[in-house]
Amino acid sequence: MGRFSYLFPKITDRVIEEVVKEEKDYIKELNKAQMWEDGTLNVDKPQKEKYAKSTIIQKKKKARYDKTEFITLRWMGDFYDSLKVLVFSKYFTVSSDSLIWAKFLEPQDRFTKALGLTEESKGKLSERLKDRTIKWLKNRR
Repeated sequence: MGRFSYLFPKITDRVIEEVVKEEKDYIKELNKAQMWEDGTLNVDKPQKEKYAKSTIIQKKKKARYDKTEFITLRWMGDFYDSLKVLVFSKYFTVSSDSLIWAKFLEPQDRFTKALGLTEESKGKLSERLKDRTIKWLKNRR
């Protein structure tokens, strides 16, 4: 979850809310990249979670991609496509409408913080929102 006031305290939440709504896809891409590229399944402690050796062997046989050493949640098929960004008046959150998330992943402690942004991703988003906010304000005059 990201609070708008942390990103830009001098600009009203309403303006940021509008800009964030336009950047939902970018936020989802940041979250996907964290899981896929970095193996981050806990945004508070970005570190790879390794598979058991037996799982790595199975993945190497069946996976259509080469990331078989650490958990990316890609193994779950279209889970990445199920990510949603929900924008509220003062914050946004990343969630999933996948049954895999609700029934299998979310109940496990190790996955409960997989949806959201790491500090690094928040920094990238902050820079992007700064540029988008300036453009948004210029176009609304």
